[in-house]
Amino acid sequence: MLAALAAADDPRLSAAVLMAPTPRWGDWFLAFWPIAEDRIEYLRAMRSLDPVEVIGRLPPRPVLLQFARRDFYIPLMAGLELRGAAGGDNAVDLRAYDAEHDLHVPDARTDRLAFLERVLALSPAEDATGPGQS
Repeated sequence: MLAALAAADDPRLSAAVLMAPTPRWGDWFLAFWPIAEDRIEYLRAMRSLDPVEVIGRLPPRPVLLQFARRDFYIPLMAGLELRGAAGGDNAVDLRAYDAEHDLHVPDARTDRLAFLERVLALSPAEDATGPGQS
């Protein structure tokens, strides 16, 4: 969610991978933490920082949205809402995995690496240690 804000405000970031973001900060905080203030006022105050409000500034830079089908916290519909807010642009790739919130499945990692290799014009990594390391 913070990556969406950073990418929206920094054109030096040429692509973004957003893993299980929720469209609004209130979707996360109001559901799981007590907020003493009025809920409507809280949502109003946070609106300009909500990922759904800023994601439209990312394209035409490539964006990969990754979501889990078994996520207790973030429904898959959040991905559809974010992709729509981004303009439904071809630059936004939405992927869903048979996983939980942590997206700790091989397909999600493989897709992230392939996306970054493609958009950053990197050569495929031989292993996870990095170039010139063993």
